[in-house]
Amino acid sequence: QTMNMIGFLPEERGLYPDVKVGNQIMYFAELHGRSKAEIKPKLQDWMDRFDVKGSLNDKVKKLSKGNQQKVQLITALIHESKLIILDEPFSGLDPVNAQILLDIIVEQKEKGAAIIYSSHDMNNVSSIADKIVMLNRGHVVLNGQTNQVRQSFGRTRVYLESP
Repeated sequence: QTMNMIGFLPEERGLYPDVKVGNQIMYFAELHGRSKAEIKPKLQDWMDRFDVKGSLNDKVKKLSKGNQQKVQLITALIHESKLIILDEPFSGLDPVNAQILLDIIVEQKEKGAAIIYSSHDMNNVSSIADKIVMLNRGHVVLNGQTNQVRQSFGRTRVYLESP
């Protein structure tokens, strides 16, 4: 029962290359206690939300690596768990797809999910996280509310970006 409440994206992605995308998502949702009747109507919506280039009937191996990663993310999120654990969810995503994922993570957070994730991108961390723990070689070097951690550092540099 507890497993049904956890969505997990492992560092080592693990999809079955010869299984159709839709069947793959359904399989993982069923492992998390959801029924086919509950998940099937949501499949295309999640594919559209992540802008997956490919169809539910395509075998996973037919999709590009980026689209396979989006399918992996869908398998971690579609059952709308109370606890979501994401290991480097933004790695390998271009800025447009990273923003799509960011929006979906924030949406899950607003629905009441607790989200634990690791990231090397501080921009993504600061836009999602309420609390930050920063590790260096296994030792905690920063720990606290995001705004408090940010305020504890004086601004010594300003970075400007422009087209």
